[in-house]
Amino acid sequence: FNEGRIWVRKIRDPHGTKQTGWVPAQVINPIAEVCLLTRIARQGGILIHASAIKKGSSGFAFSGPSGAGKSTRADFFKSRGDGVPLSDEKIILRMEAGELRGYGTPWHGSSRYALNESAVLERFFVICHGAKNHDIRELPFGQWSSRVLRECVLPHWDRQGMASTMEFLETLACRKQCLELSFLKDPSIVNWLLEDQS
Repeated sequence: FNEGRIWVRKIRDPHGTKQTGWVPAQVINPIAEVCLLTRIARQGGILIHASAIKKGSSGFAFSGPSGAGKSTRADFFKSRGDGVPLSDEKIILRMEAGELRGYGTPWHGSSRYALNESAVLERFFVICHGAKNHDIRELPFGQWSSRVLRECVLPHWDRQGMASTMEFLETLACRKQCLELSFLKDPSIVNWLLEDQS
């Protein structure tokens, strides 16, 4: 995008209890997200609802809907000193030199983690709450892709960007297993995951 126009509706408050006029952050943040999303998609990446943890030079990503445990997972890693959250709500995923890399974004969740750093992601999980214990299982591609697609912020307005997004998801499924992580809401998930990697 080279230029744009913004129209805002003037807000009138006869009692003087609410802010009048427009709030810059409520206009600028969504516009910045649209511009960045378009660029990311065209360059072969995605913006997705997920949290990401950086531990050393590598890390994990956990994708899921609101309430699935993205921020909780980030809190567990941070409080135990076993990783630094890049984000707890939205991350950027890109393939670089054959490796999946996750980037923090300014669009944070309830824990307000938004780190301007990146990490090579050893594992990428779709997440859900477990009933009795922590578990990792491989999902059929169709089931995995439909869950991941629901969490992607898609550039519907850009045909080229949408095509690139679909290609990226196919590449992601081929390079990384289609994994689901079910877990208990317990800090033990941190050690359990780290032991699973060793």
